[in-house]
Amino acid sequence: MSGGPATVGSVILVTGATGNVGRNVVSGLVDAGVEVRAISRHASVSGLPPRVDVVEGDLSDPDVLVRSLADVDTVFLIWKQVSTRNHPAAIDALARHVRRVVYVSSLHVDDDADEQLHPMSQTHADIERRIQRSGLAWTFLRAAWLASNAHQWAEEIRAGDVVRIPNAASSRSPIDPRDVAAVGVCVVTEPGHDGAKHVLTGPERMTEGKVVLAVGDAVGRSIRLDEVPPGVARQEMLDEGLPAAFVEATMSAWARLVEHPEPITTTVEDVTARPPRTFRVWAADHLDAFR
Repeated sequence: MSGGPATVGSVILVTGATGNVGRNVVSGLVDAGVEVRAISRHASVSGLPPRVDVVEGDLSDPDVLVRSLADVDTVFLIWKQVSTRNHPAAIDALARHVRRVVYVSSLHVDDDADEQLHPMSQTHADIERRIQRSGLAWTFLRAAWLASNAHQWAEEIRAGDVVRIPNAASSRSPIDPRDVAAVGVCVVTEPGHDGAKHVLTGPERMTEGKVVLAVGDAVGRSIRLDEVPPGVARQEMLDEGLPAAFVEATMSAWARLVEHPEPITTTVEDVTARPPRTFRVWAADHLDAFR
């Protein structure tokens, strides 16, 4: 299939359209004058711009997906892990109906490994490979740890000055979801990105402990970290019902990120001609979640 930007007059379908990345993709495409359709579980309360055609349903439902594809040229694909069990049939459906897919993946996908080190990376790798075999034109946005993941500590920060954290030394390169979206809008609307695996990061490395402290600084509070020992963290995840293999892979991933931090790339600026936002900027723009 041919590459290039979306065809004039065609529809762009955005999945995960009410999430941290997807909502910003929708807004960016609308601002660019692109006709946008979105899938949302709750169309009536999606809060998306009125010009967006919102289809109610879940991506894991093949009937909803096919119903959404009329006149669609490109799908901006964000897949929640809980919905990926149906990904082979869904990708096959995309291959029958659309020209191109832009897929939000993970920078932890290793092209040289048949078996990835973590189940979530394995899911992303499996989806990437299915897309590559489908005949679709494609671009992968392999994103680093999203700054919005800091919301996991919001309840504790609102409640007091102590945050329990089992992986304070794991080193990330947090990226603002708005920057992932900005790259996505460029990829959809500009030529030259077919077959690219764009690795997207923020401009600096931070341990997860420093991320928490930076949120405290943003809200004007002195936060104390209560570092959870590995054995306690492991047992707590098991007690939550997480599969043992997932827990062990997560513990190993945290340990690896101490010795092998997430990389820093210039891709956001290379694609958008604007430097990526720092984590502190993201925190300052989302203070209400932590107060």
